[in-house]
Amino acid sequence: MTSLQSEAAVFHSSSRPLNSGVLLKTETATVTSGSMSAVANVMLDEGSQRQSSFITQELAKELHLPRKDRETVHLSAFADKCNKVMHLDSATVTLVTEDQELIPIQVLIVPTIATRMHNRLIQ
Repeated sequence: MTSLQSEAAVFHSSSRPLNSGVLLKTETATVTSGSMSAVANVMLDEGSQRQSSFITQELAKELHLPRKDRETVHLSAFADKCNKVMHLDSATVTLVTEDQELIPIQVLIVPTIATRMHNRLIQ
């Protein structure tokens, strides 16, 4: 995996706004590539074991993001017994902070980050 050199990391980004039910630390931010930009939902995970960042294929296409290398990644989700092996393209995006600071972030391009969760409040 590619390691990041900055203090900030994008772990999830999507060009679709989140409506409700936020379970993780998220923020909206401008993400750029060359002359293209988009406001994206960004999920921050300061406790992750690796500094891996992901971007959806949809947002990568919207940003006309040029691919760099291809990486092999072993992923698993909640309660999975096995890792799923994926071969993912990597790229670099720029995160624009509130102070207009530009932070380059290396990302892996994935088909989907997550599906919508349906939450129910149990009382």
